[in-house]
Amino acid sequence: GALAPVLDPAELLRTAAEQWADTSRVDFTAWPARGGRTSDTELLGRALRAWAEPPGSVRVSATPGTGTVPPVEPPRLLFAGEVDGAAVVLFHDSADRVVRYAEPLSGTGGAALDFARTDDADVTTGGAVVIGRTGDGARFLLAPWIAESTTRDLL
Repeated sequence: GALAPVLDPAELLRTAAEQWADTSRVDFTAWPARGGRTSDTELLGRALRAWAEPPGSVRVSATPGTGTVPPVEPPRLLFAGEVDGAAVVLFHDSADRVVRYAEPLSGTGGAALDFARTDDADVTTGGAVVIGRTGDGARFLLAPWIAESTTRDLL
């Protein structure tokens, strides 16, 4: 069908590892694909198929104003790896969305598909994205231009 090229892991856009250092556009389009499972075509295929047509077992959430429709062209792969007991895939698409797919490594529980808008992302607002949440907090994937980070207790 019309979605076939979009659902093919081989068609995912991938930014070269050092491109961010030599571009005027410092946003999610400059992020290289990272993580230990960027070549796992089975995982990437499941994530793309869940995005195109989420089965009932996949929990879908979206920030206000964010569409959950399938991508119209192959998205950019930002991350594919294991985080806190889940296989996680992050995509960025031409509709200015970051899409996070996560499935449990243990095989128990359902997968999740989360959508967030990235309109006008730049060097600061495109500097980090949540890749995992647990009862203890959240894990972030930092942009390649972030040299260090710290945590701050806001209470």
